[in-house]
Amino acid sequence: CLVGWQRERVSERVSMASSGKVVEVATTAQFRAEVAGMGADSLFVVHFWANWCEPCKQMDEVFAALAETDYAGLPASQLKMLRVEAERDEVEDVAEEFEVEMVPHFVFLRGGQAVGTLEGADPRGLQEKVA
Repeated sequence: CLVGWQRERVSERVSMASSGKVVEVATTAQFRAEVAGMGADSLFVVHFWANWCEPCKQMDEVFAALAETDYAGLPASQLKMLRVEAERDEVEDVAEEFEVEMVPHFVFLRGGQAVGTLEGADPRGLQEKVA
């Protein structure tokens, strides 16, 4: 799904499986605060999505399941999942910073720096990058 910054926003929000490890990011300030608090060994997975994108809804399920999974060598305290609505005005600059041109789009951060990306609905690719 291509991100259309001029596209009329859809008011209906995607309902995602409840997960204490997935943080819904509503503003740029909130995003910056989350990332600023991460340790050098921590992994942040940022999921950029849009209401109108069916593949995003499918990846939401995968994302939520990954958030509940323990990975060997990575304590749960060092894995954080952020979910950002790509077309939301309050986080538009975050989407632009990571050059989000299509959704779903995932960015992987360590020590506040992007170390990888994944575009499109690729459940296996997402799992491999998190593991």
